[in-house]
Amino acid sequence: LGAVKPVVDIMRPTVATILQEDDQVMKSLDPRKDVLVSFMELCRTHVPQPIVVRVFQALSEQVHQLIETVLKSPAEFWHVWRLLSPTLVEFSERNPVFESVITFLKRLGQLMSEADTTLTQQLLVDGILPSLAPLLVDTAGKREPLCEVVYAYTQPQVLARLNVLRGLKEGMDSMPAYICCLSYFLPMELELGLDDEHLLRHYQYYALVAAAAKGAECACRGMLQEVHSFAGLVRDEWWEVQGQLLLLVGRLLE
Repeated sequence: LGAVKPVVDIMRPTVATILQEDDQVMKSLDPRKDVLVSFMELCRTHVPQPIVVRVFQALSEQVHQLIETVLKSPAEFWHVWRLLSPTLVEFSERNPVFESVITFLKRLGQLMSEADTTLTQQLLVDGILPSLAPLLVDTAGKREPLCEVVYAYTQPQVLARLNVLRGLKEGMDSMPAYICCLSYFLPMELELGLDDEHLLRHYQYYALVAAAAKGAECACRGMLQEVHSFAGLVRDEWWEVQGQLLLLVGRLLE
């Protein structure tokens, strides 16, 4: 790594300082392993929830210390991701630990994007999306916060955002789940002022897919409220758009 300080060395003091306040927690840690690694392995079963939350809150406040390392050495970024991503599966979306990990990952992505948007999005496409896709399909309650994580690592340019949406679709084997994710992404786009014709057409198309599909009420909710107008799609020459418009008309006539 040369001059790059490993992420474990950066994060360890923060974690150790908090854990040392509880003798029972320290006794439960595996002395053969780094305190950070052992903490992550035991945080669901042996560490009181308030302590776990405090650790992740403290790490979020100091996340700027990781940026140079994770950008100079992507392997170090993946070390962080592999350490923390299991908590996204193991904890309920209503658990404060889950929320504190989401905050950490979003803050990390935001600061990485500010420093190097291209590399940050490449890490997103190469590893984060494939890692999150199954969870986005299987756990409806976690979709909104996980979508926020995804966009924390996404470049602001329209083409980049379309590439992320397409990459996510390729990784998800459920169209309803993907469209539900779009219903969370769209307000973020509009909030950022990305009112781009090509981007909105993507959302309009999948809103049509949702509206034309039976049992797609959940997926369609929100998108139909947010997308400005479908009138322009009537003249769209893309055959799939015309097909979805016909299906939508058919549903309305049922």
